[in-house]
Amino acid sequence: TSGARSWLLPLLLAPLLRVGAALGGDRPRAYLMLVRFVFVAASVATAYGSYLLARKLRVEPLRALVAAALFSLLPPAIYFAPRALSENAAALPIVFAVALLCDEAPAFGAVVVAGSLFGLATIFRIQNTLVCAAAVAWLAARREWRRTGLLVAVLVAWGLLDGACDKLYRE
Repeated sequence: TSGARSWLLPLLLAPLLRVGAALGGDRPRAYLMLVRFVFVAASVATAYGSYLLARKLRVEPLRALVAAALFSLLPPAIYFAPRALSENAAALPIVFAVALLCDEAPAFGAVVVAGSLFGLATIFRIQNTLVCAAAVAWLAARREWRRTGLLVAVLVAWGLLDGACDKLYRE
Protein backbone atom coordinates (compact mmCIF):
# COMPACT_ATOMS: atom_id res chain seq x y z
CA THR A 1 0.00 0.00 0.00
CA SER A 2 1.40 3.38 -0.96
CA GLY A 3 2.06 5.66 1.99
CA ALA A 4 1.39 3.01 4.65
CA ARG A 5 4.89 3.26 6.09
CA SER A 6 6.96 6.31 6.86
CA TRP A 7 10.12 7.09 4.95
CA LEU A 8 11.79 8.55 8.05
CA LEU A 9 12.64 5.44 10.07
CA PRO A 10 14.47 3.65 7.23
CA LEU A 11 16.18 6.93 6.38
CA LEU A 12 17.46 7.21 9.95
CA LEU A 13 18.45 3.54 10.11
CA ALA A 14 20.42 3.54 6.84
CA PRO A 15 23.50 5.31 8.27
CA LEU A 16 23.48 2.92 11.25
CA LEU A 17 23.44 -0.04 8.88
CA ARG A 18 26.32 1.48 6.91
CA VAL A 19 28.39 2.00 10.07
CA GLY A 20 27.60 -1.51 11.27
CA ALA A 21 28.53 -2.96 7.90
CA ALA A 22 31.80 -0.99 7.93
CA LEU A 23 32.64 -2.35 11.37
CA GLY A 24 31.69 -5.95 10.71
CA GLY A 25 31.88 -6.47 7.01
CA ASP A 26 28.97 -8.13 5.30
CA ARG A 27 27.92 -10.13 8.33
CA PRO A 28 24.34 -9.14 9.21
CA ARG A 29 25.02 -9.79 12.87
CA ALA A 30 27.42 -6.82 13.01
CA TYR A 31 25.05 -4.20 11.69
CA LEU A 32 21.98 -5.67 13.35
CA MET A 33 23.68 -5.52 16.76
CA LEU A 34 24.26 -1.80 16.29
CA VAL A 35 20.61 -1.19 15.41
CA ARG A 36 19.50 -3.31 18.38
CA PHE A 37 21.80 -1.37 20.69
CA VAL A 38 20.33 1.94 19.51
CA PHE A 39 16.76 0.74 20.03
CA VAL A 40 17.53 -0.67 23.48
CA ALA A 41 19.11 2.69 24.38
CA ALA A 42 15.93 4.43 23.14
CA SER A 43 13.87 2.10 25.33
CA VAL A 44 16.00 2.96 28.36
CA ALA A 45 15.62 6.65 27.53
CA THR A 46 11.84 6.13 27.32
CA ALA A 47 11.91 4.60 30.80
CA TYR A 48 13.78 7.68 32.01
CA GLY A 49 11.19 9.82 30.23
CA SER A 50 8.44 8.07 32.18
CA TYR A 51 10.34 8.89 35.39
CA LEU A 52 10.66 12.51 34.29
CA LEU A 53 6.99 12.66 33.37
CA ALA A 54 5.98 11.29 36.77
CA ARG A 55 8.19 13.87 38.51
CA LYS A 56 6.65 16.67 36.42
CA LEU A 57 3.26 15.44 37.61
CA ARG A 58 4.53 15.89 41.19
CA VAL A 59 4.90 12.21 41.97
CA GLU A 60 7.35 11.44 44.77
CA PRO A 61 10.81 10.38 43.53
CA LEU A 62 10.55 6.80 44.78
CA ARG A 63 7.14 6.31 43.17
CA ALA A 64 8.39 7.89 39.94
CA LEU A 65 11.27 5.43 40.00
CA VAL A 66 8.78 2.59 40.44
CA ALA A 67 6.83 3.90 37.42
CA ALA A 68 10.00 3.84 35.30
CA ALA A 69 10.86 0.37 36.58
CA LEU A 70 7.37 -0.91 35.82
CA PHE A 71 7.64 0.40 32.27
CA SER A 72 11.06 -1.21 31.90
CA LEU A 73 9.85 -4.56 33.20
CA LEU A 74 6.72 -4.83 31.08
CA PRO A 75 7.06 -7.97 28.96
CA PRO A 76 6.26 -6.12 25.70
CA ALA A 77 8.84 -3.44 26.57
CA ILE A 78 11.48 -6.10 27.12
CA TYR A 79 10.53 -8.20 24.10
CA PHE A 80 10.20 -5.34 21.61
CA ALA A 81 13.05 -3.11 22.89
CA PRO A 82 15.74 -4.39 20.50
CA ARG A 83 13.45 -4.42 17.47
CA ALA A 84 13.49 -1.59 14.93
CA LEU A 85 9.78 -0.85 14.99
CA SER A 86 8.03 2.45 14.50
CA GLU A 87 6.24 1.99 17.83
CA ASN A 88 9.58 1.90 19.65
CA ALA A 89 10.88 4.89 17.75
CA ALA A 90 7.73 6.91 18.50
CA ALA A 91 7.48 6.16 22.23
CA LEU A 92 10.57 8.19 23.12
CA PRO A 93 9.51 11.54 21.59
CA ILE A 94 5.95 11.12 22.88
CA VAL A 95 6.93 10.66 26.52
CA PHE A 96 9.24 13.68 26.45
CA ALA A 97 6.66 15.81 24.60
CA VAL A 98 4.03 15.03 27.22
CA ALA A 99 6.55 15.83 29.96
CA LEU A 100 7.22 19.23 28.36
CA LEU A 101 3.52 20.09 28.32
CA CYS A 102 2.93 19.09 31.97
CA ASP A 103 4.01 22.40 33.46
CA GLU A 104 1.36 24.74 34.85
CA ALA A 105 1.97 27.14 31.98
CA PRO A 106 4.49 25.61 29.59
CA ALA A 107 6.87 28.08 27.99
CA PHE A 108 6.24 28.81 24.33
CA GLY A 109 9.60 27.23 23.48
CA ALA A 110 8.55 24.08 25.33
CA VAL A 111 5.32 23.99 23.31
CA VAL A 112 7.30 24.27 20.06
CA VAL A 113 9.69 21.47 21.11
CA ALA A 114 6.78 19.30 22.32
CA GLY A 115 4.94 19.90 19.05
CA SER A 116 8.06 18.96 17.12
CA LEU A 117 8.45 15.77 19.14
CA PHE A 118 4.79 14.93 18.55
CA GLY A 119 5.26 15.67 14.84
CA LEU A 120 8.29 13.40 14.69
CA ALA A 121 6.39 10.62 16.49
CA THR A 122 3.50 11.04 14.05
CA ILE A 123 5.83 10.74 11.07
CA PHE A 124 7.18 7.52 12.59
CA ARG A 125 3.66 6.20 13.16
CA ILE A 126 0.59 7.98 11.76
CA GLN A 127 -1.64 6.58 14.52
CA ASN A 128 0.07 9.00 16.91
CA THR A 129 -2.16 11.69 15.43
CA LEU A 130 -4.56 10.68 18.21
CA VAL A 131 -1.92 11.56 20.80
CA CYS A 132 -1.47 14.94 19.10
CA ALA A 133 -5.21 15.53 19.17
CA ALA A 134 -5.29 14.66 22.88
CA ALA A 135 -2.44 17.12 23.58
CA VAL A 136 -4.26 19.88 21.70
CA ALA A 137 -7.51 19.08 23.52
CA TRP A 138 -5.69 19.05 26.86
CA LEU A 139 -4.23 22.53 26.31
CA ALA A 140 -7.60 23.79 25.06
CA ALA A 141 -9.38 22.34 28.09
CA ARG A 142 -6.98 24.34 30.26
CA ARG A 143 -7.96 27.44 28.25
CA GLU A 144 -4.38 27.94 27.11
CA TRP A 145 -5.53 29.39 23.79
CA ARG A 146 -2.22 30.87 22.63
CA ARG A 147 -0.33 27.71 23.50
CA THR A 148 -3.03 25.60 21.86
CA GLY A 149 -2.77 27.65 18.67
CA LEU A 150 1.01 27.40 18.74
CA LEU A 151 0.88 23.63 19.19
CA VAL A 152 -1.59 23.30 16.30
CA ALA A 153 0.64 25.49 14.10
CA VAL A 154 3.72 23.39 14.88
CA LEU A 155 1.81 20.16 14.21
CA VAL A 156 0.50 21.52 10.91
CA ALA A 157 4.05 22.53 9.93
CA TRP A 158 5.27 18.99 10.68
CA GLY A 159 2.39 17.56 8.65
CA LEU A 160 3.28 19.78 5.70
CA LEU A 161 6.96 18.83 6.02
CA ASP A 162 6.04 15.15 6.07
CA GLY A 163 3.84 15.57 3.02
CA ALA A 164 6.52 17.50 1.13
CA CYS A 165 9.20 14.91 1.95
CA ASP A 166 6.85 12.10 1.01
CA LYS A 167 6.15 13.78 -2.32
CA LEU A 168 9.88 14.22 -2.99
CA TYR A 169 10.59 10.65 -1.97
CA ARG A 170 7.96 9.27 -4.34
CA GLU A 171 9.22 11.25 -7.35
